[in-house]
Amino acid sequence: MEKIISVIVPVYNVEAYLPKCLNSILKQKFVDFELILVDDGSTDSSGKICDDFALLDQRIKVIRQKNGGLSNARNSGINIAIGKYFSFIDSDDWIDENMFFEMYNQAIQNKADIVIAGHYSVELDGAIVDNTKLKKPRLLNRVEATSLILGDEEIYSFAWDKLYKSDLFESIRYPDGRVFEDTATTYKLFNKAEILVQMNQPFYYYLRRESGICLTPEFSRVMKRKEDNYVAFLERYEFALANKEYAHMIAICQEKVFEQGHQFLHYIVKNKLNKKEYPYVEILSKLSALDFSNNGLISKKKKFEHRIMRISFGIYTSFLSGFYFINDKLAFL
Repeated sequence: MEKIISVIVPVYNVEAYLPKCLNSILKQKFVDFELILVDDGSTDSSGKICDDFALLDQRIKVIRQKNGGLSNARNSGINIAIGKYFSFIDSDDWIDENMFFEMYNQAIQNKADIVIAGHYSVELDGAIVDNTKLKKPRLLNRVEATSLILGDEEIYSFAWDKLYKSDLFESIRYPDGRVFEDTATTYKLFNKAEILVQMNQPFYYYLRRESGICLTPEFSRVMKRKEDNYVAFLERYEFALANKEYAHMIAICQEKVFEQGHQFLHYIVKNKLNKKEYPYVEILSKLSALDFSNNGLISKKKKFEHRIMRISFGIYTSFLSGFYFINDKLAFL
């Protein structure tokens, strides 16, 4: 039987958080949904928790698979979902009991393809911060909403605080194996939507935790995050270049891709990492080819650095190495 909403929850080694997440979903005032739990190769008791909850509620489906990462798990859920709308919940987060009821009502009342809710951040010290910026809801068309998400300030790319018409995913999936997969995907979904509603109420609780991927300090994780974030913003810049209706976003997208690539290059040089292990030269080539002549968003400092890039990759790398060598020396004084 078709359901109104398919709720997709990727699960990987979150035994301490999963029950709270699932209980918050099952306590929704809106009840016409299926809950798809994708156990992405968990090695703790998360899989058993999924099975135990499935015994309690017939709306729950459990998928078992080898560990393929967040994108792959979301895609597995999408592939079997039968709802008219999709909602994604991360397995260490939780939601307000009114979330589906309020978001679905907005979708129906406004014939919206996507509804965007406000959200809370639950900080490491337990503080709960309301990140909702709007004083009242607003309707957006495709270009308005996509422009806002490309600007990455008023609307963010998170997969999880939104309700999507399922047909938006007919030709779109999250990129397997990449971090910041939502940064690389959500703008594409927005660009397919005709009507979007941005709400002024927070319903989603996003938990920041020490072991979360965004806070894990290992070099391999950090480099993966920096590289994938750069690639996502490069794709967004190329999207703006390729679509005339987003010409007004080119400068912003260019500034953002330079910032992400710039951070990646600095991190490699600062930590004296082997440049051959990472796409160091490839990113240098992309960034040096950018034309900043008409971009007032780029600081004079970064334009100077960009000029050095364009003169010589070797000189640029020596410049960065010298900069961090001097910084290290000054730190010991």
